[in-house]
Amino acid sequence: MSNQLPVINLMGPTASGKTALACELYEQGGFELISVDSALVYREMDIGTAKPSKEELARYPHHLIDIISPLEVYSAANFVEDACRLIDDIHVRGKTPILVGGTMLYFKALLEGLSDNLPSADYAIRAEIEAKGEQEGWEAVYAELCAVDPIAGEKFKVSDKQRIIRALEVFKLTGEPITKLQAEQPKNLPYRLRQQIVTSRIQITDQDVKNFLNTPQGQALLGSQVHVLHLRVSGENAEQIATKVKQELNSSNDIQAISKKYSTGGVKVEAADMGVRNLSEIPAELAARVTTLQPGQTSELIPVADGVHVLKLLERKGGEQKALVPQYLTRHILIQPSEVVSPENAKQMIDSLYNRLKQGEDFTVLASTFSNDTGSARDGGSLGWVSPGVMVPEFEQQMKSTPVGQFSKPFQSQFGWHILQVSETRQQDMTQEYQERMARQLLGERQFDAELDSWLRETRNNAYVEIKDPQLDPKRNR
Repeated sequence: MSNQLPVINLMGPTASGKTALACELYEQGGFELISVDSALVYREMDIGTAKPSKEELARYPHHLIDIISPLEVYSAANFVEDACRLIDDIHVRGKTPILVGGTMLYFKALLEGLSDNLPSADYAIRAEIEAKGEQEGWEAVYAELCAVDPIAGEKFKVSDKQRIIRALEVFKLTGEPITKLQAEQPKNLPYRLRQQIVTSRIQITDQDVKNFLNTPQGQALLGSQVHVLHLRVSGENAEQIATKVKQELNSSNDIQAISKKYSTGGVKVEAADMGVRNLSEIPAELAARVTTLQPGQTSELIPVADGVHVLKLLERKGGEQKALVPQYLTRHILIQPSEVVSPENAKQMIDSLYNRLKQGEDFTVLASTFSNDTGSARDGGSLGWVSPGVMVPEFEQQMKSTPVGQFSKPFQSQFGWHILQVSETRQQDMTQEYQERMARQLLGERQFDAELDSWLRETRNNAYVEIKDPQLDPKRNR
């Protein structure tokens, strides 16, 4: 994983120009759009929500639009979970996520986190509170809230029905005021998003990498082979369980026994002896942690998208095997739906081009004439040598499965309809690139804690409170 993992946030009210800017960036390539709008997640809610048209969505695909029925509930917690997953997926594809929308609660939840000790919604209790409001009036419900949680009563108004319902719901479920639970739980920035913000501040030059690779530790990285035990913890309270797993792993190599001991209904602990393998065969984020270990040592917890990982190094030895990566000399034709080309017409056009190719027409001529990928169309559809992990999954699957010299059947991705042809394959020696990437990852890990501390100090120093009500300003009431 690169040490530069940017996330672009475009937030603002309706008609502020954020969507137009997001689409303009998308046109430049290398970006994917994530909607941050609590209304747009619902299918069939097209009126009064400023939802992009079908034609606009075909041209500028957005994640998290039209994903659930209006009868379902979608909370800020659901959004944070979905957004973090999408951010990770987009970075894996080598692109930059753009979060665009006007639901400030979602942005706030994503950037500040949510209290983990608050219970999930209980729809029976909510229905009971709403029924009381309809029968006795919302003033009575508000009075009940003030009695059990005076602090929330001061914050809310009688008209804040949803907030009142949630506060009373939490009290009925836990016996504790929601304001007390919120105060007890610090709202930490979600790990991956915090990591992305901090790592974007870390600058590692090519000379830094070269200098590191000339050090003894850098030399040990070159061609090194390692024997690693690997455990991954996922599910409820994954980090707490992973801490216990790490303690067990410090004194035992019986990973199957550890897995069995800590796997429960809500927690999954997977264990694997990875055997002796080249560092190049281990994901960079994990391999960077291994390089700092001595035989017999256990890594710190490694939280990533699929859970919390723990590694133990059993053995290290030199190796000469190169990092060979399969590459595909690929060209394609892309037909995108647009304002003037409906999705149905786009499918008809790609089918027509496929039939013309089968009849012997030249791929280069058709790509240059019809492909909507203007960058590759100038070169007859050529994408050059393509490595795994660069293209979207649908494209990569077709690229790997299409025999050399033949062209694929039409297939669809988020960008439109494609036909591709693989002209040649090769095994490319990426050893130097891999070593440099590993060095950058390791140098980034070294700088992360110091940069995190610096960023937190800056954030605190820049924070302020502006008191709008003069009666609440102690300086004016002396």
